[in-house]
Amino acid sequence: MPVSGASFRSCKFSGKICRTVTPEVTPRGSRLALLLVYVAGALILQVCACSSGSAGGGSPGSAGGGSPGGATGGTGAVAGATGLGGVGGASASPRKMGSVYIGSAPDPTTSSATTAGADFILYPSQDNCTYEAHGPCAVAICGTPNPQGYLSAGTVVLSSDVMTQQVTQLINGTYESLYFPGDLWSAAGVTVTVSAPGGDVPAFSAQFPAPAVLAIPDATSVAIEIAKHGQDIALTWQGGGACQAIFEFSERQGDTTYDAVCAFPSSDDSGTIPAAALAPFPAGTAPTYTFTCTVTTNLMVGDWAINIRALADARTPDGNRAEGAISGW
Repeated sequence: MPVSGASFRSCKFSGKICRTVTPEVTPRGSRLALLLVYVAGALILQVCACSSGSAGGGSPGSAGGGSPGGATGGTGAVAGATGLGGVGGASASPRKMGSVYIGSAPDPTTSSATTAGADFILYPSQDNCTYEAHGPCAVAICGTPNPQGYLSAGTVVLSSDVMTQQVTQLINGTYESLYFPGDLWSAAGVTVTVSAPGGDVPAFSAQFPAPAVLAIPDATSVAIEIAKHGQDIALTWQGGGACQAIFEFSERQGDTTYDAVCAFPSSDDSGTIPAAALAPFPAGTAPTYTFTCTVTTNLMVGDWAINIRALADARTPDGNRAEGAISGW
C-alpha cells in the first residue's frame, strides 16, 4: 500500500494522536521517527497527512484506504485499521520537524551507557519518500534528505531519578550528541522528563515512563540473520514494560535508503514480521537490524511536530546489544 510524494507530519485528528513518518537523521542513524499507538485496545499503525491549505480533507481510511485530500490543502485521512487513508493536498510551507533521542545500551566497562541528542529541522513541503504499511510494520523508501535549515529550541534538558543531562546547540545549528556512562533512569517505568525553554521552536515539555530491557534468544537472532525473500520471520523475546518491542531494519543502495520498523506490544513476548515488510529491500544487500524497547511521544507545538524517543537496547544471552544483519538477502 504505497503512498508517495506525501507531506507527512504529526497531527491530531478527531482527538487521536497520529504517529509521524519523517526521513530525518537521528543520533541513532534512523530515518524513521514513528509513533505506534493503541486504538480500542489493539496496536494499529496510524499515519497522519497534514497540510495548511484551505480545501477539505480526505475521508477516514477503511480497508481499502481513504480518498485523497483536496487539491489545494486540507487534512488528509487517517489510516483505518487495515488501510491507509488519503493524503491531504500539498502546501508550500516547509515541514517543521523536531526530534529528541535517548538510548540506553550495554557497555563492557560500565554495564550500560547512554547516547542522546536532538535536532529541529526545516524540510521541504514535499518529501521524497514512498511509504508502505504491512501489518505491524511501516516501511519508508527515501532519497537523500534535503533539510532547509536547523533551528533552535534552546537547551534541551533530559532528567529522571538518577541524573539530569543537557543537550546544547552547536554553532552550525545542529545539536550535540551526548555519550555518558550509566542510565538516565534507575529502572523501567520511572518517570523521564524532556523539556526545552524555546527559541525558534516554541517551548515544550513531556513526561513518559522509562523503557524496559528485553532479552532476545539466539534462535530469534538466527531467524532474522538467515531470513530469505518471501518468508515471514517468527520472533520471540522475554520481558516487557510500558514500551513497544521494535525491530528496525535499514539499508542503503546508492542515494536510496530503505527502512522498516516493526512494532509489537512488549508484553506479547512474540510476533511475526510479514515477508511483505522486507520485500522492498534490494536483493544482494545485507540489511542491518536492531531490537529495542521504545517509548515514543509525539507533540504538536505550534506548527512544529516534535518526536521524542526513549529506548533500551535488547540484550543477547551473552549480554551484548541485540543487532546484526541479514546475510544472503
